[in-house]
Amino acid sequence: RLQLGGYIAYGTKDEELKYGAHLKYKVSEKPLQWFGLEHKDDIVQLGQSANAFAGDNILASAFRRTPPDRLTRNVHYSGYFEHEWFPGLSNKVRMANDTYTPLGELNYTYYVDDTQTDSSDVINTTELTFSTRFAYREKFVAGKFSRISLGSKYPVVQIDYTMGLKGAFDSKFEYNKLTLRSWDRVPINPIGYTYIVLESGKIWGTVPYPLLEVHRGNESLFYDYLSFNLMNYYEFVSDAYISVFATHHFEGFFFDKIPLFRKLKWREVAAVKAVAGSLTRSNVEILSDKNAFATLGKPYVETQLGVENIFRIIRIDFIWRLSYTNKEYQEQNKVRFGNDSRIAKFGIRGSLALRF
Repeated sequence: RLQLGGYIAYGTKDEELKYGAHLKYKVSEKPLQWFGLEHKDDIVQLGQSANAFAGDNILASAFRRTPPDRLTRNVHYSGYFEHEWFPGLSNKVRMANDTYTPLGELNYTYYVDDTQTDSSDVINTTELTFSTRFAYREKFVAGKFSRISLGSKYPVVQIDYTMGLKGAFDSKFEYNKLTLRSWDRVPINPIGYTYIVLESGKIWGTVPYPLLEVHRGNESLFYDYLSFNLMNYYEFVSDAYISVFATHHFEGFFFDKIPLFRKLKWREVAAVKAVAGSLTRSNVEILSDKNAFATLGKPYVETQLGVENIFRIIRIDFIWRLSYTNKEYQEQNKVRFGNDSRIAKFGIRGSLALRF
């Protein structure tokens, strides 16, 4: 019924400990109910997807495109309770307190009052989140304690509503956030299937940009299917947005017509990713640096072609960035992030994935 976990690390350059611990308790089997607690004090990369390698991963460190000089120290406390009404429908209530402190070249100093006379670079926030997840006829492989989802033939939908609780545990901000996500695997016979991820969100309130939607970039050479792989970290920020990730797996529709590729069992893959968003003026004015990031005046778009199932586990993607590549924008980007920062119009990324 009880699962405990944790880690501890030591930074050889900053000479500080980093650590984390979590507890997960199965309250009941029928109905399925969970209770959990977590605490950590660690260095994180804001604007990174949950699918990406952690910043302290040895592979992430070895295969970065840029130096890790814009990180954040995060002191985190959270607890949650989750109730499953029936397989595929669940609700979760989560309360979390986070303190963010910028490190290195990162700057998100904000004004603490309307007079813009006092400022701070430390963010403290307490959030209460209500989540609903629905996956019709979802299948699982279950053990005595944990289980693995086998997915559903139907779209999966998740809705998260978050309230920023000003004054709770020294929290400085009051805001509301609504996020809607949906993902689906759509068969398109005989040419394979398309995996689609849709996400839309809106944030009400005036807050520093780490509490807004920092669109997920990727500055490593590993492909991340939940990120924009040619977007830099902190490049774009929004308080209202909609994004679509569509990846089509051809399952050998073309390669199987070529004898060598048919023997190798390589598979073709193509994708397009796009996001459109906006930002209210108050969320710019709260910052001491008004040019800390760009806003999405037009959609950001990436497209890609790739080959998967190389030696059964390797995937290689060739990616093109289709927007925000002109010379004027590149000069603006250097002003924000330094002369060494660059916009890549094309990139090659690799990843590992077992296919059966």
